[in-house]
Amino acid sequence: MSRGRGQEAEVRPFCFDRVLAQEGEEEQRLRDLDKLEEQAYTAGYQDGAKAGFDTGMEKAADTLQRLEGLISGLDKTRAELYEKLEQEILDLVFRIAEKVIHAEIRSDDATRLTILEAGLRRLKECEKVLVRVAPTDLEAVQEALPTLKEQNGVVGQVMVQEDPEVSEGGCVLESDQCEVDGRIEVTLQAIEEALRK
Repeated sequence: MSRGRGQEAEVRPFCFDRVLAQEGEEEQRLRDLDKLEEQAYTAGYQDGAKAGFDTGMEKAADTLQRLEGLISGLDKTRAELYEKLEQEILDLVFRIAEKVIHAEIRSDDATRLTILEAGLRRLKECEKVLVRVAPTDLEAVQEALPTLKEQNGVVGQVMVQEDPEVSEGGCVLESDQCEVDGRIEVTLQAIEEALRK
């Protein structure tokens, strides 16, 4: 059946409330979506920050471990260097001391005879003593020997012999009981060995 113009059409009332309600729901959904987006962003940011922090801490721990290894290595190297320098300085000190002592002995006859006198005192009870001296010291020792024997109470026979193995200012005294090595380098070597221990 067809409706004609004259027939009344069914009129439906326009419902603003429903449109408004739909628009409100739409706005609420958009707000909810914005809220979810913000929460997702915040959660993602926090997770990223935590992951970055954890990675940074791991790298820092590795770096710290490497630094500790470097410091330990440097400490070891420093100790080795100090020990080496200590030995080199000690060597230098003894070489200088030896040169100074030899220079002093060459410049003063009394100093030359001091070592011989100390050796004679140790062997004054021996019947025979052989004194070996440097060729350059032979004449001075022969001249001073009678006085040194008398001053130190030497009772036995003392003979002097030149020996190129004995350095200037030093001497080696031999008896049937013992030997007194008064060479400068031997004395310095004994001091050096004691200091190195």
